[in-house]
Amino acid sequence: MRIIGNINSQEGNSFEAKVRNTLFAINKKTSDKAVVKLCFYLNSSKAENFSDEYNTISDIIKDIYKKDIPAYTIISQAPHNEDNFAIEYQLWSNKNDLKYKSILKHPYVTISHNNGFEIISGGIQFSEDSLLFSTQRCFDFAEQILMAEELNFGHIYRQWNYIPQIGGTSNYDGNNKPCEQVFNEIKEFFYEAPLFVSGMPLETNSECKFGNVTIDFYAFSNHLDVTKTIRNIDNLACGKYIETENKEIWLANAASTKQDIANSSDDVEQQTLSTLQALLEHIESSNLERNKITISDQTPLKEHFKSVKIYVKNKTDINKVHKLVTESIRNADIQIVNTEFSIENLLVDIEGLIITNS
Repeated sequence: MRIIGNINSQEGNSFEAKVRNTLFAINKKTSDKAVVKLCFYLNSSKAENFSDEYNTISDIIKDIYKKDIPAYTIISQAPHNEDNFAIEYQLWSNKNDLKYKSILKHPYVTISHNNGFEIISGGIQFSEDSLLFSTQRCFDFAEQILMAEELNFGHIYRQWNYIPQIGGTSNYDGNNKPCEQVFNEIKEFFYEAPLFVSGMPLETNSECKFGNVTIDFYAFSNHLDVTKTIRNIDNLACGKYIETENKEIWLANAASTKQDIANSSDDVEQQTLSTLQALLEHIESSNLERNKITISDQTPLKEHFKSVKIYVKNKTDINKVHKLVTESIRNADIQIVNTEFSIENLLVDIEGLIITNS
């Protein structure tokens, strides 16, 4: 079973000591479990600081975990508490299900299920002269990982894309185009429609303040029988349903499925409430039935949120947004990061993971 938690940076007399102490604190939680994924959110003040911190974290992970290196992602998105960093960690309950692998020194993990296997890629990034070439190399390498497991892009069910200066522009074929558009156009060269017979991946595009474009994906081998796209009443993709030993619902982009959110451009409270409403509408029984998904658990599904990530544009809004979300979703482990959006007037967005065994 997948277990997700968040931890703030622990005390230490240096950045390196804080990283080590925080990873040790995570490892104390594992006992009979195993670490399969680490996602670091860094509060870096300068690009050169981020580069140094990235290299320090990578070296420490390799030193601590030796041969069983989990998938990991290191992103310049400031955690809400303004610590040096925060970590979202993912544990797996049965170590025997796991294989720790690598390609060209990039670690990733495969997880065996009763009806197939899963890949957790970790953050893939390359430093090139342009967003175009960095993005192209990321997808080239993602394809190598998938091919090594005899899969293709159509097997990806969840993907996070971290794009530098997401609201800015980048050179593309001699013209300046929006960075997100450049990223998406390169992605389209790889994402051939015939591959996606079980639907496109559920994707989140967000900004990384420093560093290079980074992609991070989860894929499932038996995707035709295991994964389903969840659509809302307006037929917009809003989630992915995964049925293995447990039933998982991954939700994302709640704000973009609610057309009235942009109309409340200066009201973060209204945006947050509207986004929460959209998120919870996606898991209403009527919407799941419309998507031919059956969950027998009688407890309201919002009580089964295991993880929630909140993206907030303005630091001054973080406490207000946190209060509103926790009043509605009470049991989840919550991570809040400060980031920019490409959608004009958007102040907040929310994603989450629900896990139930019935």
